Amino acid sequence: MLNSKIRGVYMSQIVGWRLTEDDKIILSVVSENGSEMDVELPLEIYKEIVVEGPPSEERVVREIIDGIHAVIKKRVLTYDEVINELKKNRQRIDKGLGALEKASTKLDIAKWKAYLDGVGKDKGALQEYRHLIKALSMMETKLRVELLRKLKG
Repeated sequence: MLNSKIRGVYMSQIVGWRLTEDDKIILSVVSENGSEMDVELPLEIYKEIVVEGPPSEERVVREIIDGIHAVIKKRVLTYDEVINELKKNRQRIDKGLGALEKASTKLDIAKWKAYLDGVGKDKGALQEYRHLIKALSMMETKLRVELLRKLKG
C-alpha cells in the first residue's frame, strides 16, 4: 500500500528507511532512472500505516476471491458479446447469400461477394474474442490456485 501511494508521486521503489533525531521518518528510495535519494514520509501516510497495519489473512483471501469474481464477470460479459456478434454475423451472411442468389448482373455479384468477404473478416475478429475468453479462463484458474495456496497456508 505504502509503495503504491508514494511511488506514483515520488519514486519507483523504497529500499530502506531511518528515523531522524526529531522523529521524522526518512525513506531511502531508488528512482526509475536508478538514482538514490531520501524522501520524508508524509505524516498522513504514516498514520494510515499505523491504523491499517499489514493486511490480515482474511483481507488477502477476500481480495483474491473478489479478483476471481471480477474475472468471471468479465468472461461472461465477453462471452455474451461474442454470442451476440456471432448472431449478427450469421444474419449478415444470410442477407449476403440471399442477395447473391438474386443478383442478376456482374456488378451485383461482385458487390455481394465483397460484402461476404467483409463478413468473413469480421469472423476473424470474433476469433480474437474467443482467445480473450480463454485467457480470462486461465487467469481465473491462476487466481483459484493462489487462493487454495493461501487457504492451505
